[in-house]
Amino acid sequence: MIENFYHAVLKFLNEENIAYKQLHDGLDFTTSDIDIILHNTNDLKKIKNFILNQKIKKIIKINKKLHFYFLVMDDENIHAFDFMVGLTSSHGLICPANFLFAQETEKAFLSNYKLLKNASKQKKSFYVVKEYKKSPFSAGKLFFKKITNYIKNGLCRGSSGVYLVLLGSDGSGKSTASEYIKSSFSSDRKLFTYKEIYFKPNVFKIKPDVYIPAGESRPHTHKTYSSFLSVMKVIYVFLNYLLYTPVLYLRKKNGHLIVFDRHFYDILVDQQRYRLNQHGFLAAKILSRFILKPDLVIALSADKETLMKRKPNEVAEDILIEINKKYEQFSMKNVNVLHIKNDGTLESFKKTLYSSLLKNINNVT
Repeated sequence: MIENFYHAVLKFLNEENIAYKQLHDGLDFTTSDIDIILHNTNDLKKIKNFILNQKIKKIIKINKKLHFYFLVMDDENIHAFDFMVGLTSSHGLICPANFLFAQETEKAFLSNYKLLKNASKQKKSFYVVKEYKKSPFSAGKLFFKKITNYIKNGLCRGSSGVYLVLLGSDGSGKSTASEYIKSSFSSDRKLFTYKEIYFKPNVFKIKPDVYIPAGESRPHTHKTYSSFLSVMKVIYVFLNYLLYTPVLYLRKKNGHLIVFDRHFYDILVDQQRYRLNQHGFLAAKILSRFILKPDLVIALSADKETLMKRKPNEVAEDILIEINKKYEQFSMKNVNVLHIKNDGTLESFKKTLYSSLLKNINNVT
């Protein structure tokens, strides 16, 4: 369906005699997006009207006078289209269309385009655009523009972002999942701005984080806290979630993909890891109702042999089996939970993750 949409767009451009330059021919789902440079703003208006009337799922990221950036998706894939009058960025116009279309050859156009685009990303480069020139007001101007856009998007209806939680015992594949999601939806293809949070947002800290090498933490061997400390720890974690809620809301509104590798919900499954007694667990159960619900919770699990192979001697076998079983049975009222058994090949695991997240994006945006 995306391929049909792509060909329909090219057909429209040619039938309407719209002057455009496309950076790369064809539809490649391993690239970040399809960049199409236009010569004038009236043509961009025509294209917007045409695209908005197409019967395909669309997520509009940028809709400005000189810039129209959006995602399209079907049941199998997602891709980005970037229409610009000249070369633009989120900070403004980098290079006017007249200059780019005045290039005598396609090679000269591509060379100048890439030079200017790369220069706009390198603040210390000799070739810089107006927005990046050093001045007492430049940093404040860009910051104000960013905050203004965040607030404007926050007031709009709908959301173009996704709030995702990864749960699972040690060895279930959370790190593999988060790395794959990041590369497939953000770093390699730049479909979403990616934000990863481990367990809790650090809005405020009682003590600094201490780095413990993998395999040496053995969290289930530590002594359980007293009732007072257990409840206080839960409240501390909860307050970080509560205070982060406005930021999380704005990130979602602004099209970010927010991924939690472990979450407050882990306390409900594996309180021993967090050294909580029964009073701490009950406090967590009550407070979990007041945390902003994720768009999707992916609960990962695997068989005993797979878990022990991935995390040898890190968690006692009987504890690991018990925790893994709890994650397999995890559910919460009014929370969208998807269970994935990570016992197969890496490719099948990635394929399941991709299709599951794609389906969720389609439903929540």
